[in-house]
Amino acid sequence: MNLDSKAKLFITSRPIPLWDDWDFLTLPLMSSNEVDLEAYIEVEVSSIAKRLNLAAPEKADLIKTVTTASSDLFLLANLHFQSFARNRTKSRLIKTAQTLPTTPGDYYVQTLERIHSRGTQDPEDTEAALAALLWVWKAKRPLYASELSEAVASVLEDLTGRPVESSLIPEHDILELCEGFLHIVDGIVTFSRRPYSPRIL
Repeated sequence: MNLDSKAKLFITSRPIPLWDDWDFLTLPLMSSNEVDLEAYIEVEVSSIAKRLNLAAPEKADLIKTVTTASSDLFLLANLHFQSFARNRTKSRLIKTAQTLPTTPGDYYVQTLERIHSRGTQDPEDTEAALAALLWVWKAKRPLYASELSEAVASVLEDLTGRPVESSLIPEHDILELCEGFLHIVDGIVTFSRRPYSPRIL
């Protein structure tokens, strides 16, 4: 990047803990190289087309849809493909593609709406997911998966009156309840896609 300035830029795709509580901070989203983004989308859609046996016109429509919804951002394209990974049928894929958000903020809000919507059928699932997200967000140090499971169980104990031991949720179930917001690396739970502001939670 050529700048007529001596300013130094630090560009990272990883969250910076120091900024976690700076709600007023606005971070610019940098657009991707159009050719690189098109190549990335082509590769990912080709993989989906093979998995779900999409016809050529369906594949072309999906490429066009993702390209438009990604707004020239690799971040958004990647988030869209993470959503598609949970679609096991062609009909579900098409339904997901029809409602793709066009900004990262909208994506996070839409994901949280899905988490909240489960509460009408199973309130404990929603409470467990939100508790897990807030624990990982506010923890002063990285949490092990087993620690997060116990922390979520303690929240459920307060809500249900059941002892912690009978409220423990398996680690992989917590990840599923959180709709892909969290993942586990070497036993440590981290955000796989971290919302820009705790206000979203």
